[in-house]
Amino acid sequence: MLNSNLIRGLRPKLSPSDLAALKSFLDFNKKHSLAISEALRNVLLEHPKFGQILKLQSQEDQVKENQISLQLQEEAIEKGNWDPYTEHLIEQGSTYAQMGLAFNDWFTVIAKYRELMQLFIGKEMNNNFDKVARLWDGTNKLIDYAMSVISEAYFLEKNKLIAEEQQKKDEAILQLNELNNTLEKRVQERTANLKAANDELESFSYSVSHDLRTPLRAIDGFSKVLVKNFDGQLNDTQAYYLGVIVESVGKMSRLIDDLLSFSKMGRIKKSELKFSLEELIQEGFKELMQSINPERVEISVNPLPDICADRGMIKHVVNNLLSNAVKFSSTREKTKIEIGSLSDTDNHIFYVRDNGVGFDMQYAHKLFGIFQRLHAEDEFEGTGVGLAIVKRIIQRHGGEVWAESEIERGTTMYFSIPK
Repeated sequence: MLNSNLIRGLRPKLSPSDLAALKSFLDFNKKHSLAISEALRNVLLEHPKFGQILKLQSQEDQVKENQISLQLQEEAIEKGNWDPYTEHLIEQGSTYAQMGLAFNDWFTVIAKYRELMQLFIGKEMNNNFDKVARLWDGTNKLIDYAMSVISEAYFLEKNKLIAEEQQKKDEAILQLNELNNTLEKRVQERTANLKAANDELESFSYSVSHDLRTPLRAIDGFSKVLVKNFDGQLNDTQAYYLGVIVESVGKMSRLIDDLLSFSKMGRIKKSELKFSLEELIQEGFKELMQSINPERVEISVNPLPDICADRGMIKHVVNNLLSNAVKFSSTREKTKIEIGSLSDTDNHIFYVRDNGVGFDMQYAHKLFGIFQRLHAEDEFEGTGVGLAIVKRIIQRHGGEVWAESEIERGTTMYFSIPK
């Protein structure tokens, strides 16, 4: 609803000479309004903004609007009732603001209107200077009044729209902050729950692994006693069964050791220092060469950058990846292993590449899971824990570990360490 106080405040104060000039304008406008309107429409169709608006409006509708405006002007000037015309102008100003039009664009329209009025007045009243002056005065007075009302309404509406938009932004920011606070709280709760679950799982794994050792030692010990005391007295089947027991106990013992290592890597304190990864890899190869034939292994180590990490933990990673590279390439006539590095903005990326049996990449998601194996145990020994430990160590350093492989074409293991 329009503010009645605004309408009253915008009513013009007119002298008798002002009214005479305005009536002169009204008489002229009644006679030429259609022609002036058509000429103004043709000019404004070329305007980049008003042209688009006019194209959406039929000429018939525009004529109706001009007739309404003319009737309101007539009631204002002849009867002195300016409120309906003022209300009409206020609606125009508010509409321009709602449409997002710049007020300068409306000044352009008024300038064009003044130019057209000058042309029409000049043609109609040649050499009658008094009538021209009075008519031109009336024209300017009505235009100035219309502009003052439209501008007042325009800026009131514009400020209102800005305030509403700002309020929407403030409400959106408030909602976003509330959402962030809620999300942060949920993340903290879930992180705490996850940590508690992991701590409980690690504690359970550690306890179970320790508790399993005692019965395993008993089985192992008594099995070996039987083998020793009854040597030569057991038939083939009995000897086979005891051999299977001893071998299974050994596997179980190795599995427990790996499980303990996995649990330990989640609890052990990390001490980061800068060191040479290249030297660490050379140490790992020297240790590895003691258990294999060096003549069957070809090793290439490219220059590697120093890193800041826990040396003991990274040594475990290096030893695991090197031993896997050798193990899964053992079926080749000659094992070929390449160590190198890449770099991005935030991380050092290292790789260990072999020419081994490889694996199907559709199972790559299982590679770093605990007790997950991609090859049968009778093909390659192992417990399926080693790469899970590697992943845990690298994640504790803020890095990632992944693999690329192709069956019978070898595997490349990657891990990243933040710079």
